[in-house]
Amino acid sequence: MVIRRNIVQIAKGIKEDIRLVTGFEALSVVSLERAEEGWEGQVEVTELRRVPDTQNIVGVYEVILDSEGSLLSWERLFSRTMGQQIGFEDVPE
Repeated sequence: MVIRRNIVQIAKGIKEDIRLVTGFEALSVVSLERAEEGWEGQVEVTELRRVPDTQNIVGVYEVILDSEGSLLSWERLFSRTMGQQIGFEDVPE
């Protein structure tokens, strides 16, 4: 029996999986797309809470999932403060 999950269910699952493996609260799934053998995406998480909230440290993680949406791997790409606005030219490669 094949279980099909839609992109919303996959995104919700990613947020829960990242919380379980890193201990960090997932703020949002900022990208999610089909890959050859599954799914690839990026998730923002709160790594450190500060006062004011704009000083919270936010990490951006790349996630790789299988075709059913199960987390296979994750990698921290970069971090920033919540109040720091970044453009595409500011994202590390």
